[in-house]
Amino acid sequence: MKTFYISIITLLLSFGLLTAFTGEQNHVSQTTESELMINMTSDAFEDAHSTYMGLRFAEMGLEEGLDVTIFLNVHGVRLLQSDGATLTFDDNNLRDILDDFTDNGGTVIVCPMCLQVHGMELSSIPSNFEAGEAESMMNRIKNGPAVFTY
Repeated sequence: MKTFYISIITLLLSFGLLTAFTGEQNHVSQTTESELMINMTSDAFEDAHSTYMGLRFAEMGLEEGLDVTIFLNVHGVRLLQSDGATLTFDDNNLRDILDDFTDNGGTVIVCPMCLQVHGMELSSIPSNFEAGEAESMMNRIKNGPAVFTY
């Protein structure tokens, strides 16, 4: 009887290892995406730390060769207000980081409705940024990027 239980345990362990190995292979094939989207909703005037973390994570994605987009929306668009040019965290100017990000190949998309809610005009966004359009954003989402929200 003892041999029977040992055989059952061995069979179950073998099955478990096989399942774990197969699952690991599937996991690797599903995480080969090379797109990263930073969903920047934080108000940099209220939470400069969160904005800084999102910007730094976007920079790290570029350094790793990812296609990185920062989507400024909700309160994130406030970073583009004229007084946003002076915002810093840990002695780092947040707008300078954003500009360096686009200089290094990153994309910044700005929500037009969110701009309007905060009293800004679409014509005021920097030329190296894009206005968000529903079709363009839906196409990006269909590509299945990894999305982090700050």
